[in-house]
Amino acid sequence: MYLSREVALDILYDETDKYQIIEDKYVENTRWSINSRLVIQDLETKKYYAAYHSKGATEYQDEEPWEDDNEVLFTEVFPEERTTIIYKALSTLR
Repeated sequence: MYLSREVALDILYDETDKYQIIEDKYVENTRWSINSRLVIQDLETKKYYAAYHSKGATEYQDEEPWEDDNEVLFTEVFPEERTTIIYKALSTLR
């Protein structure tokens, strides 16, 4: 689904009651940008959507999310439960 940049920014800054942020997760850094994946839920349809955004990595990079876009593509996604196994050193168990 395409949303206007204004609506996407309202979602990102939690200024809307129509969508809920599920996660805004860091993906990677480039030299000048911090890239993240935003997952939201449409509270009316209960569907989930994701979009990527970036912002300046330092106070000297004047970059805002979707600054060159009039519309932002949010792709429908689905939650998937996963089990994670971690390994601890024996010394931490005592």
